[in-house]
Amino acid sequence: MALRSMPIATPPELLITSGATGGLIAVAHTYLQNASAIVFEPYYPYHRRILEELGGHTEVLRLDGQNLELDGDELRARCRDLKNARSFPLRAIILCTPVNPTGKVFTRRELEVVANACQEFDLLCIADEVYEHYVERADAHVSIATLQGMWERTITVNSFSKSWNISGWRLGYAYGNSKLIAPLNNANNVFYVCSPTPLQRALAEVLMSDPEYYADLRARFIRQAA
Repeated sequence: MALRSMPIATPPELLITSGATGGLIAVAHTYLQNASAIVFEPYYPYHRRILEELGGHTEVLRLDGQNLELDGDELRARCRDLKNARSFPLRAIILCTPVNPTGKVFTRRELEVVANACQEFDLLCIADEVYEHYVERADAHVSIATLQGMWERTITVNSFSKSWNISGWRLGYAYGNSKLIAPLNNANNVFYVCSPTPLQRALAEVLMSDPEYYADLRARFIRQAA
């Protein structure tokens, strides 16, 4: 009797997490133990705290001037010094754009500087894009994973908490190349099991129901900020 061929599971490129924080915890546990990552100051405190609580280390690179600009030469020099360090060698760059807490949006030129550094020094890019839908100009926010050569080395974390006003639901996600995303499921499952299934189903019912939702969200945000 011939055995039926079993379907081959496709490794996931998207993982639902317990908020963006759950995604960051899975990334830190999977890829950054006994390693370091660069964060840009001013930075979101959890980017540093999560990594150091889970056995990693953060290196801080301060952004310059009133416009918080990235110095590409300084970034490359830091990467070169840290890449082969005996203790906590550099493994990743954590990029938050739009930035929490300042609201800075990294320009395409700055993203290309980060992308070039990641490729030159063989680093992961951990992109936090939770506030992407609050950017006023539709073309101002660029996901670094879309730049040439970056899909293969970028894990993007995001959340529905802010844009849908459901912080307590703990619904976030991480996405990227399947070779990077699939290993995250082990840590995600151990720490959280899963995000609440009924809440996932509730959000799924409305998520795609209004094509103008994010445009209206930006308009409301601009009115409130005026």
